[in-house]
Amino acid sequence: MDTIYVVAWIGAIAFIAYYSYRIFKATWNCFDHSKIATNAVLSPDAIITNVQSEKVQYVKNGMKFKTTVSFSDGFTFVTHKTNREDGLLTYQIAINGEEILENAKKAHERALEKQQKAKERQGN
Repeated sequence: MDTIYVVAWIGAIAFIAYYSYRIFKATWNCFDHSKIATNAVLSPDAIITNVQSEKVQYVKNGMKFKTTVSFSDGFTFVTHKTNREDGLLTYQIAINGEEILENAKKAHERALEKQQKAKERQGN
């Protein structure tokens, strides 16, 4: 009888962990993200070197695009912003490339300012 309870608890914990991860992943991907390569020094003259988009799916029939924008100084911007138009039994998805590039540039500027302020604090 005790073995049944242990197996039931393990199953319940695995179930909760799995769905907690899915909820976390879905929430995390609602926001834009950026990262800076290790020891990279951001430059105000950095240019966009690569833009990649791929289809990803997090919920049934909830297809999205994941777009990654890379800069020449080691900065990377990731967004899941996708425009969706629902129709009768269908939907269409698309991305607004200009908006994504503009958001990537703004994120780069914010990261550059943050890095410069951190350097100023270290210098004092």
